[in-house]
Amino acid sequence: MSAIESNVAGRRIWHFAGCALDERELQLRVRGRLVGLERKPAQLLLHLLKHAGERVSKSALLDAIWPDRFVSEASLTKAMALLRGALGPAAAGAIRTEHGYGYRLVARVRVEVDAPDPAIQELVSMTAEQIERRYQDQPARAGELHRLLGSLCLRLGLHRQARHAMERADVLSAQATGAGAVAAPVRAAAQEFATG
Repeated sequence: MSAIESNVAGRRIWHFAGCALDERELQLRVRGRLVGLERKPAQLLLHLLKHAGERVSKSALLDAIWPDRFVSEASLTKAMALLRGALGPAAAGAIRTEHGYGYRLVARVRVEVDAPDPAIQELVSMTAEQIERRYQDQPARAGELHRLLGSLCLRLGLHRQARHAMERADVLSAQATGAGAVAAPVRAAAQEFATG
């Protein structure tokens, strides 16, 4: 997830074994205290958190943390040692070494997601209104743009806005294909969405 997507979709905080990792900032807190952690060990932790309970191979970790680069297992071993040092003795047991294979995060994991930025939600609403105004005489094009807007909203975690955009796209597509009159309830819902 890029920084822009993370800002839009909301911040994810991964909680485990008395620790918390802020996915966007890659900041680690152990027992509430901010702990310094280099980028690669933080990325290693995030990957293990995303695969909690799974046995993750060394090669998968090398590919995920150092993509398109050739590095030895010694780099992974060093990153793991730094990570375990940052976690401290109380939480270092959260990561189990799978000898001859890789690692497994064995702690229970909970993910906290903040709400998306209200400014982004407002921008999505403004965009929908602009599509309506600009392409009012071209329902096929307006439908395509609403469908694209809906896909973007889904990717960003704005599910309510995605549903509205997709519903509006269906209504406009039906109008454009000359499929006949849109049923009254669908038309009423579309008008309600368009007006707010």
